[in-house]
Amino acid sequence: MDLSIVAFASAKSKLICDLPCAHDYVPVCATNGQTYDNKCILNCRGATFAHNGVCKADEQDPNVADSSTEG
Repeated sequence: MDLSIVAFASAKSKLICDLPCAHDYVPVCATNGQTYDNKCILNCRGATFAHNGVCKADEQDPNVADSSTEG
């Protein structure tokens, strides 16, 4: 398994995450309408899990400018 340390600093929350997240692509959707590569990355970003799979267009938060997959 390919693991790396994900270090992320959010300008909004100042969240720093040093979780060892795999680079596996197992998309998950957050309540903010953004799709993340996997649940570990979603948690690292401080997002709330909505469901497995890619977010659909009608789930996108209008306050989020870019809802592309992050990783």
